[in-house]
Amino acid sequence: MVKAQNKTMIGWDEILSGQGAPGATIMAWRRGTYTPQITAPQNGYPTIMTSYKYMYISQVQGPTFMEPEGPKVVLPLSKVYAHEPIPEELTPEEVNRVLGNEACLWGEFTSTQEHCEYMLYPRALASAEVSWSDPKVKDWKRFQTALEDSHFKRLEREQVNYANSMFTVYASYALDQLKSEAHVYLNTETVGYDIFYAPNGEDPSTASVKYEGNFIAPPKTLVKAGLFNKEGRLLGSVTEIRLK
Repeated sequence: MVKAQNKTMIGWDEILSGQGAPGATIMAWRRGTYTPQITAPQNGYPTIMTSYKYMYISQVQGPTFMEPEGPKVVLPLSKVYAHEPIPEELTPEEVNRVLGNEACLWGEFTSTQEHCEYMLYPRALASAEVSWSDPKVKDWKRFQTALEDSHFKRLEREQVNYANSMFTVYASYALDQLKSEAHVYLNTETVGYDIFYAPNGEDPSTASVKYEGNFIAPPKTLVKAGLFNKEGRLLGSVTEIRLK
């Protein structure tokens, strides 16, 4: 029916799990047990790379309890930027069958324009560089700096509701019940900034404790942490974690 109308079918890679569909274009989304990003171009199909692990930007982009409603899988900006859509296993001829890379923002949780913009930016910028750049010229620190110095300012001028989740501190802890103490870990996806934390429930500042590695705190302590630049400005939201 499609061919009779001189049309080209574009379909998800489940097509490959059946009889296939010669002449179709494959959207390769599955990874792991299935490897359509490899098998589709190897079998002669024009292929659009649509990895659910790196390009499904309906997934939240920071600590789940600090982000708007969405699938409880974290896809941080740095992971989107680290994606390489062209598999090494492909020959130059097979690479030529790759039409491009695609980011997907599903609409179940993004019912407003503001929420949609928040999920899109700045991950759409990372996706663009992934799609258009030679992997050898990609550099996370350069991209991160360009966001802070240029792209975020432009988005603000355009009144785009972008996310600054890249500046969020990820906090976790392991409770040692034998010694009745908690080992606290703080992390960030950025480079070149400092984490400061307050183990007494106060808001952190550059006068607080600088995070140099995991530390021990008593159970039931409220720890607050934030990411600060060299000028001492808090870059993102303050993360709170209660050690239960």
